[in-house]
Amino acid sequence: MTQASALKKEKRLQKLSYVFLGFFLLAALGCTNEPPKIGVVNVVRVVNESIEGQKANAEVNALVKAKQADLKKKEVTLEEVKKKAAELREVVLQHIRKAIDTIGQEEKFLLILPNENIVYFQKPTDITDKVIKKYNELQRGK
Repeated sequence: MTQASALKKEKRLQKLSYVFLGFFLLAALGCTNEPPKIGVVNVVRVVNESIEGQKANAEVNALVKAKQADLKKKEVTLEEVKKKAAELREVVLQHIRKAIDTIGQEEKFLLILPNENIVYFQKPTDITDKVIKKYNELQRGK
């Protein structure tokens, strides 16, 4: 399969997923008397402003500073830092997903999307501050 055909296939699948999401939303809207609640969350802001996210970022920054001299000599070391950063961020993202799930269930959201993927929306309920608060609460409870 050529790169161009793979790209076409990927775009078709992306369009199909948007159509499916549209049908899902239409079906969900017709199944309840309550108006639907759709929230958005700025995941990057949650990572940067949550306690655990700030710790992960600080640890990543400390790793980068400690390795800068070696990076000039050995560019291979950069891959270690990238891997560690990805691992730390993945742990934080898993905890953020748990906080989002909890808020979604508690407040009966139909859908919560990251705001980076939304081209247009009409006055959404931005739950980023709630996610940061819930995320920090869940981490303190450990």
